[in-house]
Amino acid sequence: MLSVVMDHQFIVKRLGITQYNALRGAEVQSSGFRNQFLGKGPTDPIRVGQDVDAVTGATISSRSVSDGVRQSIHFTKATFSKP
Repeated sequence: MLSVVMDHQFIVKRLGITQYNALRGAEVQSSGFRNQFLGKGPTDPIRVGQDVDAVTGATISSRSVSDGVRQSIHFTKATFSKP
């Protein structure tokens, strides 16, 4: 389970992985991986191989976290943006 903290411009300020149940790929919980999302926002691709580096041996988990962060930003922006 991801915990994404953003500022009022939907820029990631903190990323936590509060629950990880898979047998492999737990390395995505490391601060080195998580810190590369800091400062990302709605205009960033947030995709493995573009602006996010995958963890060796945890490609699927790396993509899942990237997808979750990107979706969280866009959902939050769509929900809380002023028209």
